[in-house]
Amino acid sequence: VNDSVIVGFDNGKLIALDIANGKYTWETGIAIAKGRSEVERLVDLDADMVQTNDVVYVASYRGGMAAVSASDGDMLWQNTSISSYLGLSHDFRWVYLTDAHAHVWQIDQRSGAGLWQQKELHHRRLTAPVTYQNYIVVGDFEGYVHWLSSTDGHQLGRVQVTDAPIENPPIVVDDIVYIYAKDGTLSALKMK
Repeated sequence: VNDSVIVGFDNGKLIALDIANGKYTWETGIAIAKGRSEVERLVDLDADMVQTNDVVYVASYRGGMAAVSASDGDMLWQNTSISSYLGLSHDFRWVYLTDAHAHVWQIDQRSGAGLWQQKELHHRRLTAPVTYQNYIVVGDFEGYVHWLSSTDGHQLGRVQVTDAPIENPPIVVDDIVYIYAKDGTLSALKMK
């Protein structure tokens, strides 16, 4: 981001390092560990971050999600009710994520408010979402690819591309969605 690399850590901290010399630029705490057991205190920043303009969106496991200024690390907003260890996706106005219960969320980039939540795919071990045209696309543990409306999250359709789990998020290149499953199956899909 700009002339920095932004890195998330297992302790819930986000830091920026200068690309030229590796020096520390800024640090921001995204999540604070709470609880008695090690599991209760997990706040890892494992989800892939996304950036739009000068804002980085980051999610932590059990610690919520946040928008941070890429230039100085200032916290723009934080939503502690939504967390994820999977990656984020975005379009021109919204951020999308899959939480630990396989609920897909649409989040307002400006406020951090959850606008809709798709719960029908509960416990399907979804991938991180990707945006494709006006859709949100996720894979699941039975080899299905689900197409959701980006407007309200309702399921528009699904197709089973393999019997094996899809663990990696789909990849969009040009106008094609590529799906790679655990058994090595590579599928290319396009919405008509």
